[in-house]
Amino acid sequence: TGAPLRIGFAAGCSRERLSALFTNRRVTPPSEARHVVDQYLSLLAPLGVTVAPGRARFRLATRAAAESRIDDFFVGVGLKPRHRLVVLNPGAGRSNKRWPVTRFRALAERLCHEAGAQVLVLWGPSEGDAARAIVEIAPPRPALAPPTDLDELTAVVRRASVMVAADTGPLHLAAAVGTPCVGLYGPTSGARNGPYGAGHRVLAAPDGRMASIEVATVLEAVLEVLAR
Repeated sequence: TGAPLRIGFAAGCSRERLSALFTNRRVTPPSEARHVVDQYLSLLAPLGVTVAPGRARFRLATRAAAESRIDDFFVGVGLKPRHRLVVLNPGAGRSNKRWPVTRFRALAERLCHEAGAQVLVLWGPSEGDAARAIVEIAPPRPALAPPTDLDELTAVVRRASVMVAADTGPLHLAAAVGTPCVGLYGPTSGARNGPYGAGHRVLAAPDGRMASIEVATVLEAVLEVLAR
């Protein structure tokens, strides 16, 4: 490229080992940088920038129009922001990272009927049927989120008391805005890819299969977060 300083991971620290051929400052993340965010932040070290593991903070601004639309939605469906509001996100990019829809439905039912929680179900492209299956329980039932763009999604998760999701973008977005999360992990590592920062719960399937995570286990974690 002609750039005098080209920073990247050392060959043994990257899945793309040949990428080290294109850099001239190669970084080995410190052993305490277990999370992928901290590993990437270690690339700033050659520039004299150091961030303690788990201490990075994110400032995510949203458009006023997006905040207003979500405020209007909450008023319309009777949701109170941050008042025992549990946001569920059943989707994930890969099928083996998804917790079964039937488990999300059972969790929503127990949260609404036993725990007195408000529940809101998010969905994205091709996830509408799954989301509707979760909300179609006997009253009181969860609310179904409207279609959202990134700003509106950020506004939604910022209003949650706790977010429940697998290893997927909305989970990490919620963690970035400071919402406590309960992350559900099967084939991926919660230590490396879990919600970043303090105050979250990571539930890992003992055999790597999402279906091995029980509803009662997730419910207990959610109630523990709500009780803080």
